[in-house]
Amino acid sequence: MKSYEENYNSRKEKIEKYTTLIRLINILSTIYIVGNYIYLLLINRRDKDKVLKIILGTGISFAGCSLIRRLINRQRPYEKYNIEKLINKKKEGRSFPSRHVFSAALISTYVYFENKRSGILCFFVTMIIGIIRIISGVHYVSDVVAGYILGVVSGIPGKRL
Repeated sequence: MKSYEENYNSRKEKIEKYTTLIRLINILSTIYIVGNYIYLLLINRRDKDKVLKIILGTGISFAGCSLIRRLINRQRPYEKYNIEKLINKKKEGRSFPSRHVFSAALISTYVYFENKRSGILCFFVTMIIGIIRIISGVHYVSDVVAGYILGVVSGIPGKRL
């Protein structure tokens, strides 16, 4: 059975020629999710209480995820193994759960409760973000899956908005 390092380096050889595209998709997908968050706030701008609840709900959830990461402080794949990551990331530790995926899933859940079609598209983009985090060597599959699940679960109270 191949080690993590062997599997990663084998995959990397196959996708390395797409590094620029992977980086671009990573940036654009993040911008897309942030744009949806801003859109969510803008369409609700007349309901100050709802906007405040969205900001507090996402902010408290984000802080909770950050606390979990700090407590677990799991090494990232590029720290633990002799691998070269495909996207720029300098952070050490705090790999579990993926906060990037967590945030995208959290926002996607809030968007879903506002507009089902837009929310489904956001969930799809969140999966792309997760895949990029894994194939780029900055997160393990478990980091991404945990971030996705925690993000959705943390966003469910947003349905009451």
